[in-house]
Amino acid sequence: MRHAKAGQPTGVPEPDWPLTDEGERQAEALASFLAAQGIDHIYASPFLRVQQTVAPTANRTGDHVHILEDLKERRLAETPIDDFVSALRDSFTDDTLRLPGGETLIECRTRVRRVIDHISARHAGQTIAVCSHGAAIASLISDLDDVDGFDLWQSLTNPHVIELTVHDGTYGWRNIGGEDAYV
Repeated sequence: MRHAKAGQPTGVPEPDWPLTDEGERQAEALASFLAAQGIDHIYASPFLRVQQTVAPTANRTGDHVHILEDLKERRLAETPIDDFVSALRDSFTDDTLRLPGGETLIECRTRVRRVIDHISARHAGQTIAVCSHGAAIASLISDLDDVDGFDLWQSLTNPHVIELTVHDGTYGWRNIGGEDAYV
């Protein structure tokens, strides 16, 4: 799933951006939905907004949140980009495109796929909640299926739930949707 709505406070590094008041409300609503799914384990990106998104779910299920570095957001470039959307679109078109200090789409896909493979192998047959970021999620899904990753990224809301299933090493996915889909 993608994290709930976060703020972008001036002078605060991106990994430390917190949820907004609306995001906190979304995280509570998401927790009700996820708890009803019988979550066995919770994994999250190290970014604050992601941890804040899954905290209410962990409180309801009594589970510990496992933080994995490889669930972090894709680093498109070392410094802010004036036209982020165009740069991201270009990177989905050319998966080897590397902006200064950034990560290629191939590197992001490989990183996220590796961690999802690890989680699914470790918890085969269980229901796992994994919370990450839009570009990381879109890169994974576009690797698993013939979908346009950029279009998928544009369609993802904050928060957004995608169900990923694994059967005999084969992945399937279903777009459950944003807040209106599960509240």
